[in-house]
Amino acid sequence: MLGRWEVRHGGCAPAPRRRIRTAAGSAGPCHGSRSRRKKRRRMRRTAPRGTLRKIIKKHKPHLRLAANTDLLVHLSFLLFLHRLAEEARTNAFENKSKVIKPEHTIAAAKVILKKSRG
Repeated sequence: MLGRWEVRHGGCAPAPRRRIRTAAGSAGPCHGSRSRRKKRRRMRRTAPRGTLRKIIKKHKPHLRLAANTDLLVHLSFLLFLHRLAEEARTNAFENKSKVIKPEHTIAAAKVILKKSRG
């Protein structure tokens, strides 16, 4: 005859309050540790889409923006920042410095902007 726990939870005995370590490294008698559901949380945007569209419209009011133009501009900006950080880090290591200084970032920006001109 099955107990209340087995009927509700599919046959596994409840995990003991103290974790028992075995040679194989499992934590309990059935499946190891109890699994908990994780809530999926959405990432917040660093800048809302309306704000991005407003900034673009302020600088180029005559342009007609497509549906996802603001997202593409934001993406290219983030990619630029990523390249800038990598290049500045490389400059810092070349100068035997563990800290990225403003000089490293300025030199990196000059290199990246020169490459992006074509």
